[in-house]
Amino acid sequence: MTDNNLNNRITEHKLIRIKDVIKLTSLSKSYIYQLSKENKFPKSVQIIAGGTAVAWVDSEIYNWINQRIAERGGVQL
Repeated sequence: MTDNNLNNRITEHKLIRIKDVIKLTSLSKSYIYQLSKENKFPKSVQIIAGGTAVAWVDSEIYNWINQRIAERGGVQL
């Protein structure tokens, strides 16, 4: 497989920190963690193994937002 083919197969994802997740969802930090613990919100990703810093995959957050909109009805995504 050539490098170009490999690069085309890799989907770009971006890790975003809690402040950005709060801005995107309008949820509080504690509620985000609560929903995540209840499996009602995307799980965070540990940035460094053994470290304390976490982030979220942006596409998972956008998908979660789109699901909320779709469940409301009336909007076609």
